[in-house]
Amino acid sequence: MRAAVSLSLSLLLGSRVASAGNDEPIGYAVVAAELGTAGVFAANFNNVWPNHGPALMLNMTPILLGVGAGLGSHYADLPAEPALAVHGAGWFGIAGFLGGALIDGRAESWGLRAGPMAWTLGALGAIGGGVLGATAVDGSSQRGYWLAAAPAGFVGGGLVLGGLLVILGGVDGDTASGQFATGALVGTALGLGVSTYFALHGSTSTTARVQPAVTGPALSDDSAHIFSFGGAW
Repeated sequence: MRAAVSLSLSLLLGSRVASAGNDEPIGYAVVAAELGTAGVFAANFNNVWPNHGPALMLNMTPILLGVGAGLGSHYADLPAEPALAVHGAGWFGIAGFLGGALIDGRAESWGLRAGPMAWTLGALGAIGGGVLGATAVDGSSQRGYWLAAAPAGFVGGGLVLGGLLVILGGVDGDTASGQFATGALVGTALGLGVSTYFALHGSTSTTARVQPAVTGPALSDDSAHIFSFGGAW
């Protein structure tokens, strides 16, 4: 839920800035919110701070990071490519790592293991995603798909498909993590497929041409005086 809220507010910030003619900050806002969300998740998982009281406000850190990064990149007039590259490297790396972890952990009871295949596919995914984000994404529509599709797929796949797999598997705590990871991997892969397609093929929008309206037969300069008000009939 925190991830969805953080990314939504970051996208809102980016869209407001883009409406002013500059959409580069949206990438920095989203990436900062994503990194902040990962940090908050790790901190909560390792009990770095209490899960009650004023310390809960630290869970809102990704929102502040997203807003701050978006505004900072806007006023610094930073190019979009670095943020797009980091975003691509992160999500392609996550997809590769999850796929490799499922392969390495196929003999494990919970279905996941950070073995050689996980690290190899994760590194290859990060390199490929970074290069693609830095070189192939251009234009507002492409940036929108590039930034939104993978996170949406990750959250939707993990919650919907992963939850369905857990239910169909009899709600076994030993295998639930692998089932959620499978759902997240499928959703992320679909999202990355969509974002990659639009990055490589671009927008298909066309610019409408405005033709001058024809209101009647062309008139010579002399005949124009016949129809002018206050002039000669």
